[in-house]
Amino acid sequence: MFLGRVIMDKKTAADRAKNVARRRAKLIRELGGRCAECGVEVDLEFHHKNGRIWVARKTSRWRRIKRYEEEAYLGLIELLCADCNKVVGKLTLMKEVNDDKPF
Repeated sequence: MFLGRVIMDKKTAADRAKNVARRRAKLIRELGGRCAECGVEVDLEFHHKNGRIWVARKTSRWRRIKRYEEEAYLGLIELLCADCNKVVGKLTLMKEVNDDKPF
């Protein structure tokens, strides 16, 4: 019985998550598969070389991976392990704070 709803593809959340995970793994391979700073091959994160203008937590996983793919194509991101990404992030923040000082 049809109740006026559009019957859509029955992809589950798990299917979508697997697809995003596959695309993320492919992108990591394309970016070299290791940290650009220390060479570690685990706990890799996408680091935006010039910062990013969008908020990750407000962006769906699907849109986020799409943005990472676009940014990788443009050369705007690199792979860093979680530890190096934290260090680079703190250094960037300290530089921004110091740049605002008049002396």
